[in-house]
Amino acid sequence: MPASASARSPRSTLALPRHPGRLLRGVWARAGLTLVLALAGGPGAQAAAQQEAPEWTEWWSAHRQDYLVPHRLVPSKEEQEQEQEGTVTRKKIPKVEEVNEFALAQIDDPWPAVRMAAAFLLARTSGEKALPVLRQRLEKDDGSQQHPLLLAIGLTTAPEAVEMLVDVIEDGMLGRQRLALRSDAFATLGLGLAREHGQREAVDAAIEKLLKRRKLGDEVQHALLTLAALSPSPALEEYCREQARNRQAQIFVRRRAAASLASYPGEKSAKVLLDTFKDASDVDLVRSVALALGAIPGDGHAKALVKLYEREGEQHIKAHLLTSLGRNAGVGTLDALIAAFEGGNTALRDFALIGLALYTREHEAPRADQILLAALSNRSSDTRKEVVVLACGLARLPEAVTALAELVASGDTQPVRANSALALGLIGNEAAREQLLAAGGNQKGSQTLPEIVGGLGLIGDPRDGETLVGWVRGLKANERRAAAISFLALHGSIEVIDGLVQFGGDQSEDGPTRAAALQALGLLYEDGPRPISGRPLRFERMPTFPEWLSSLWSMSY
Repeated sequence: MPASASARSPRSTLALPRHPGRLLRGVWARAGLTLVLALAGGPGAQAAAQQEAPEWTEWWSAHRQDYLVPHRLVPSKEEQEQEQEGTVTRKKIPKVEEVNEFALAQIDDPWPAVRMAAAFLLARTSGEKALPVLRQRLEKDDGSQQHPLLLAIGLTTAPEAVEMLVDVIEDGMLGRQRLALRSDAFATLGLGLAREHGQREAVDAAIEKLLKRRKLGDEVQHALLTLAALSPSPALEEYCREQARNRQAQIFVRRRAAASLASYPGEKSAKVLLDTFKDASDVDLVRSVALALGAIPGDGHAKALVKLYEREGEQHIKAHLLTSLGRNAGVGTLDALIAAFEGGNTALRDFALIGLALYTREHEAPRADQILLAALSNRSSDTRKEVVVLACGLARLPEAVTALAELVASGDTQPVRANSALALGLIGNEAAREQLLAAGGNQKGSQTLPEIVGGLGLIGDPRDGETLVGWVRGLKANERRAAAISFLALHGSIEVIDGLVQFGGDQSEDGPTRAAALQALGLLYEDGPRPISGRPLRFERMPTFPEWLSSLWSMSY
């Protein structure tokens, strides 16, 4: 099942070919997430042999929200029991009425980003009651914000919202009003939000109807495949397999289908992915397959992954296979990761470190721990320190706390200091908390303070909420204040909610600061059965996201 060297465009173990599907990577990668729990990534890797080499930051930017997860607001014990019984979908959570009123007050703000964030927050906190307000804004909109409004309408989970979205998908119309181009695709994704938040039966019926249509536009096909990552359903599982195999489909549709098969980790998905890996000629399609294979457990799949890695010649694909080896954690994967780390290829060493961290995050692996700690203490290593510190955090190594704390205070570069702060938060013990509190007290106004806030937010100790808000309040706009406000969402305390309402409602603040506050509140009030914000972000990367969809999560999360 390995790919033959002649199956794709020319490859090298040292560099990527100039593959046409990758020429727009820089353009699409710059399509920003305005609410992003942003990690200050390291400097770009040097190109090997005058060609672009794979970047570990590419993996992290697409996957970070799988690990930088906000502490969710906790409902009452009675409501938790009702949720387990399946009798409620929306939960009464702290200060929801106050935040609902706040969102309503911001829905007509002059700043578009604030209006968008307010729409999502209103949908989360008000549910069905928000639908008339959102529909009215949609009817009056000139087309500039119709796409995010359709997503917000899905978040209300109102039965009428599902019907409205289906109508838009079928003819691009809201009543007699024609909506903006590609509204049908965004309405499809709105269905995904409605399904994940409680309208499964109605949305599944709508999806079945859509899949029976003879012709679907490329954007709607892509939206349906993205919906499989948002809220996997049986009907979409078969559709993903069909489109991954479909050589007549647009290549970005095939890439999206292959990536979405990670949501269906079974034997059928594994066979499609392995066959596609063998036969595909598009480098980015194979990369999507390499990433998806890591989500399918089993020793048989692990052995296949090892063989694919050993026989693969394309460096970019080998790099992403290393992260899949770490996630799969089966027979032979640890040995393959260690061999890759010791092999001397700097770019692959970075990915091997990430793979080792993912492996030991879930499994006892003293050899992996030793490699990570040795790389952390080795000042002469050619492995970049910003990936080493992050890997120690992903692996949750308590032995790394002291060294990481020293790097927060005196690391050679900003990325090293920032990543070290987040790594302490990912480790999350009391020793890490104390070190971050000390660092924040000593670095008020520094460029690293947002990540220090993020690290303490990941730990989520209730005692720290007031301190974190005070630190952020002391920052000026040009001192990464909006980034620090976004990081506040990780903490999930009453004090943070109060602080975010104050930041968002203060008309003397600039637009980006106020929008960040509302978006952070939106993350805190995420009320689905599982946080939806992180799961699809890995697919924002260029090979699996077309341009029209690249701003989706900047609008919603």
